[in-house]
Amino acid sequence: MKSRFSSSQRKEMYFFSLKLVLFFLFILTVLITTGLAFGYKYDLKKQFLFKTSIINLDTEQDIDGRFKVFLDNQMYEFGKLPAQITSIKPGRHDLIVETEGYYPWSKSVIVKEDIVSEYSEILFIPTKNYLQSDVLIHGYLEKVASIDGKAVFYNSDLNYYKMFIFSNDGDYEVRFLENILERPENIEFLNNKYLKFNYSGNRFKFLDLDTDEIFEIDLDDSYGNLIFDDNIEKVYYKIENDLYFAHIKEDNTVENSVLLKQDIITFDVFEEDLVFVSSKDVGIIELPVYENIQYSIYNGYYFDLDPVQDIKRFGESYLLVSSNSSIYLLESSTKEVLEIAENGSSYDLIEDGYLLYSNGYEIVMYDYFNKTFSVITRLATHISDLQFYNDLNHFIFTTKDSVKIVDKDGGNMFTLFDIDPETNVSVVGDLSSLLYQKDSKYYLFSF
Repeated sequence: MKSRFSSSQRKEMYFFSLKLVLFFLFILTVLITTGLAFGYKYDLKKQFLFKTSIINLDTEQDIDGRFKVFLDNQMYEFGKLPAQITSIKPGRHDLIVETEGYYPWSKSVIVKEDIVSEYSEILFIPTKNYLQSDVLIHGYLEKVASIDGKAVFYNSDLNYYKMFIFSNDGDYEVRFLENILERPENIEFLNNKYLKFNYSGNRFKFLDLDTDEIFEIDLDDSYGNLIFDDNIEKVYYKIENDLYFAHIKEDNTVENSVLLKQDIITFDVFEEDLVFVSSKDVGIIELPVYENIQYSIYNGYYFDLDPVQDIKRFGESYLLVSSNSSIYLLESSTKEVLEIAENGSSYDLIEDGYLLYSNGYEIVMYDYFNKTFSVITRLATHISDLQFYNDLNHFIFTTKDSVKIVDKDGGNMFTLFDIDPETNVSVVGDLSSLLYQKDSKYYLFSF
């Protein structure tokens, strides 16, 4: 049978078909390339198109060496951090970062579609933990006060005070407090600007850390539980069980005392509120105080048999910690007092409304805004001195025989160093300024 098309026509049709196939292949290649460039992939098994994601990795530590990164069973190698992993399928993945001389850092991560996941504060713990070889302080020095990277020590033999100011890189400077010639009964930081010295009775001296100026305030001995505001312009105090407020004049005496509340057990002062606990109620007085005192009374517990020993600002509310380590929440929206931890033997507050506490055998985190509890770890016992480090997303705690570090999301917990029951560990800065005392000597732990 003779074909309807001549050989030249068939040839033209063949080349046209070939061009058409090549054109569609070109369009498909462009679409695939464009899709890949914009982070799209196609799942052949499940037959659907999805948008991939990115993970960025970094650390604040100065580490020389190569890094191996395992995302599930896929390995990536990088010469340094920061590093980036692209084209990641959304969902849960196991992420491990390894480098020589350090424990692996691991985390179960949830990657969301078309979202860059940042892990920029990875903390690597050395496999051979070490203590700084040089003794920071030795002799007859006693630590008497500390706050946010500062610590004051007293030499009982020579009767002088030293203040150590620690920086984030583990370095420090030493400053002699030459103006303190008379030893007080108690020393504490009022804030980062003022150091407060309490002498016998109600005689106080304040050292301005910016100017080295010292001024004295001498109050009536009948005043109890005195609390000064941050600028030392106001003072709150108790006479027997009644709570008063007064202004401090330029000659450092008080005037215009105002009765705020009777039958007070304890109280504390914050920037905008005064929180009080009486035998009959719990409440808040709005500050500053004017002629008409504004109260907010909370319903709930009475603390006659279980006195409150600490009050903390927490989210939009306040926490009360009782003498038996129970932790209560003053719920601002409902005006109720709620018990959230029956035994918070050690606790710390995290910014943005998170409470971290230990009940002695596990560490729990309470989310104020979502009203949820989550167990961080059950791998540590005899927990005490729990302290959180918001910048690095980790916290340190001590047990009866070691100092440990763990990240907020759990799963990465290491021993920094071993201690004995006589070791006194305290923190005066961030992770690079962990101060501990042993055998009358102070050491500075550093990574």
